[in-house]
Amino acid sequence: MKLLLSTALALSYWFASPSSTELSSPTATPPVYTECEGQSATVETANKCFFGQIMSHLQSELKWPEGLNQASDKVYVELTFDTEGAVSDIKVLRSGTESATEEAVRALKTLPNASHPAMEGGKPVKYTCVVPVLFKK
Repeated sequence: MKLLLSTALALSYWFASPSSTELSSPTATPPVYTECEGQSATVETANKCFFGQIMSHLQSELKWPEGLNQASDKVYVELTFDTEGAVSDIKVLRSGTESATEEAVRALKTLPNASHPAMEGGKPVKYTCVVPVLFKK
């Protein structure tokens, strides 16, 4: 059976914010992948491209988890990007089966570094987002 990552459903669950000891500012822009350069006129368009690149990567990288016998499973993973634009931390927030969790984390570990870090007030900042990974037959 073919693995389907439901992009439309997954994108509706996105949440992103810069990491900080203070309240997060909605004006921070996410890390920028090469494919998104020139598309950050607004925070909204920057987020859309950033998350689109993550989803595109997952769609090409994910494999159906060995041992997953149910028709679907969902894993919520928190990603933190450092001030250089690299994934510095991956934390599972909520998961279904162990095999789906392992595959989601494996695929996210292969994310390439962003070409530019998240920015706020003209300075690089850490950036945290929650990625829902949906496995569906």
